[in-house]
Amino acid sequence: MKTVKIKVDYEEKASRLEIFIRIIWASICVIALLVLGIFVVVAAIFQMLHILILGKRDFAAHELITNWLIAFANVGFYKNMCTDERPPLWPGIF
Repeated sequence: MKTVKIKVDYEEKASRLEIFIRIIWASICVIALLVLGIFVVVAAIFQMLHILILGKRDFAAHELITNWLIAFANVGFYKNMCTDERPPLWPGIF
């Protein structure tokens, strides 16, 4: 089993203007992820039933859930000022 590894680089210099942009950008990204999260919940329920019935994972549901979680973490790191790298507005999940 592979473990999850997250690496965040530290940069001391920060832009004051970036804080205002960050608030707006993170809010829009969170709304997009919440809308997409509805489909992820359906995929997670489907994945549980698929595993229960067939005993194996569905690749498409696995990719959707995993990529959504990665995108949500990226937005969280940006929103909480851990990184200045902006996450995409709509994650490349599909």
